[in-house]
Amino acid sequence: MRRKGWSVPDESAIPFVVRIHNAVNERGWAEVRRWESTLHGCDAPRLVRFLGRPNDVSPRAWFNSNILMYRPPFDRHDWYVDRGDGSGPRRYVIDFYEGGDGGGGGGE
Repeated sequence: MRRKGWSVPDESAIPFVVRIHNAVNERGWAEVRRWESTLHGCDAPRLVRFLGRPNDVSPRAWFNSNILMYRPPFDRHDWYVDRGDGSGPRRYVIDFYEGGDGGGGGGE
C-alpha cells in the first residue's frame, strides 16, 4: 500500500485489506477466464504474467477521464494469459475505479 502511495490503516485492519485485495484479484482472474472461454473457446488459460500498474493509464481510462470527464482509475492490473495454442501471451487490462452512488460521471 505504501508503494502505491496509500496510507496504511491500523494494523488490526490489515487482514481485512488483504482479504479484499485477494477477492478483487480472484474476481479479476474469473473475468479473464470467462472472457477467454466466451470469446476464444479457451476453458483453461494459463496466467503467465501479472502486473499491477497503478501509475500507468490505459487508453480507455485516458478517454474516460479526459474526454468523458470520469474520475481516473485508482489502479490498473495487466493480466497476460497463454491459451496453449501457440499464439503467445494475450494481455487483458483491468482498470479499477472507486465505487460511487451510481449517479454517473464517476467511471463506475
